[in-house]
Amino acid sequence: MDAWETLSKTELKDKKKHIRAFIQLYKKIESGRFELKKEEKEKKNHFEVTEENRVGGWFVHIVPKETYSLFKQLQTLAPNSFLGFSVVAGKQDEKEIRVSCFGVKCNELGLALAKTTKRTRSYRLWKKEAKQRKKLCKNA
Repeated sequence: MDAWETLSKTELKDKKKHIRAFIQLYKKIESGRFELKKEEKEKKNHFEVTEENRVGGWFVHIVPKETYSLFKQLQTLAPNSFLGFSVVAGKQDEKEIRVSCFGVKCNELGLALAKTTKRTRSYRLWKKEAKQRKKLCKNA
């Protein structure tokens, strides 16, 4: 079995904790409260791995401890590829900053993100602009 197939069959124990860490990291980056530097930080349940120049931008990965060795393997096998679902959380120096949660399925991350982004600054700005566009259309 190759590494990608192993990843697709991986079931995490504390998936909700990792999803929560993904959402918190997304919000931190989006609000500009995250200092970007290439590093690996060990947390209680996961690693936070920051890479520069993966697919031309920054990547910050939440890597559950039980998938860390698989992540490291794929990191070297596919040095300039996406290692799973990721979302753009911001930009710095014309480079996108993407957040991923290694080993958690994209539909679960997307759903969790959709539920929480209604509270974020970018959603509120989009909503405000939508109201303004609607008002302009009525007046035209």
